[in-house]
Amino acid sequence: MKHLRSKPLGLAAMLVAGAVIAGPTFAADMPPSMNGVLKKLHLTTAVLKNSDKELAVPAAWVAAAKKEGTLRVRLNLAEKNFNKLVKPFHERYPYIKTEFTRAVGADRAVKPLLAFKAGRYIADITMGISGKFTDYLAANAMEDLRDMPTWDKIPKELRHPDGHFAAYGIVNWCMSYNTKKVQKSELPKTWSEMIHDAKWRGGRVGSANRPQLWLIMIWGDKGEQYAKNLMSDFFSVLKPQLRKEAINGMMKLASIGEVDIAMPSAGYRVKLQVDRGAPIGFHCPEPVPTAPADVVVFKGSPRVNSAKIFVNWLTSIEGQLALHAADGTRPSHVDLASMSSVMPYPDAVLGKKLAYRTLDLTLHQMKPMFAAWNKSWQAAGGPARKARNKKR
Repeated sequence: MKHLRSKPLGLAAMLVAGAVIAGPTFAADMPPSMNGVLKKLHLTTAVLKNSDKELAVPAAWVAAAKKEGTLRVRLNLAEKNFNKLVKPFHERYPYIKTEFTRAVGADRAVKPLLAFKAGRYIADITMGISGKFTDYLAANAMEDLRDMPTWDKIPKELRHPDGHFAAYGIVNWCMSYNTKKVQKSELPKTWSEMIHDAKWRGGRVGSANRPQLWLIMIWGDKGEQYAKNLMSDFFSVLKPQLRKEAINGMMKLASIGEVDIAMPSAGYRVKLQVDRGAPIGFHCPEPVPTAPADVVVFKGSPRVNSAKIFVNWLTSIEGQLALHAADGTRPSHVDLASMSSVMPYPDAVLGKKLAYRTLDLTLHQMKPMFAAWNKSWQAAGGPARKARNKKR
């Protein structure tokens, strides 16, 4: 496990006055490194016009944060991308230091919860807990985030009604394809079309054992019977290559031409590979499987005020733009979520029907979905899934 300690980069501390810390006048008080972010994204300071309201956190949070010590953050980012993300945060909040751990596998949701239950805090913030949400709920492990100034800027579909989690990003789980072997015009408009178009049969499609990233959303949008029929045809009619590789490995298979289409794939991950020269593209049939990139603050953390300031900043327009510039994550903020300039593949998503992975689906439909899928996967000769402590 790698830890990265990052230190504040400067800027005078903000003055405390009244009940809240006044936010910036969006151009004059903008963190210096945001100039580079805006330039990279081809945006002007006008996009930050509401930052003063979003970043006006309570003065009590700031006073406490100055005494709390180093904030422990876990996000599914490469270390170099976290460095890019956190630079403007440190410029704005120079009194908050951060220690970063890349949150993958058990380091994401399991180990921090086990530590919490033992009375220790190895993380103040973590993400991607949806599969363990009931365990977190039973342990009373999540801080209420509804008092963050940015709370109402997160779509209702992407936040917990009692404030237990918020989405810092939106992930569309669709497919990647080899751009040398597949024309964009050939790609299926719906999931059913892919299955029933004969040209995609014979192993041209490769599938990872990750139905929770795409099928569960279709299950919720179209209904259980539709999803079960789709799944049955997926194995018996399409007959894809059933692979042991995880998500990044599937994209690699598409890039080298071992499969024409790899699924599921996330748009931001595909874009990262394309930027490195991979001959792949991203496409979404309808409905578009859509999931929140959720973030939680551990209840009673010794650094709870610093943690809430960080999550509030991360879900503000400023933090969302910094995150998108760092690793391509699609913003969840209502003012940015449909802005094509901050989406990795806007043409693949905009104007299409979205199918959300809701909390209800996670809590009540995931188990029967997995039961049906696992039975079909095994019957079709699919390889056993890798241990859960591996990368997705």
